[in-house]
Amino acid sequence: MAPPQDAIVRQIAHYGQQAVIDAFLNVMKECSLGLPILQQLHRPDTKDTELNQLFNILYDLWTTSDEAMKGWIKIQFHRAFPDDVIEEAQKKQKETQGQASAG
Repeated sequence: MAPPQDAIVRQIAHYGQQAVIDAFLNVMKECSLGLPILQQLHRPDTKDTELNQLFNILYDLWTTSDEAMKGWIKIQFHRAFPDDVIEEAQKKQKETQGQASAG
């Protein structure tokens, strides 16, 4: 009998990593099998409590949402952070990283 991880690897190859992760989280939620523990494993620790709180809210919404809610979250995210805002932030991040490595 093949180990369970072999079946998971096959499913990832067939459906893709995110689909398998989403399915796994849904099963964990439906069966009440330690979802808070799984969520804690994926929570960022940025050393900034406000930023952590924002990440965690978005993560909680995403991991507990159906496809309609995820669609709404994506729309709201793109409204709040249009492409030009994201590009400017990425540019500033690269500049900051360049200054840090030069100094």
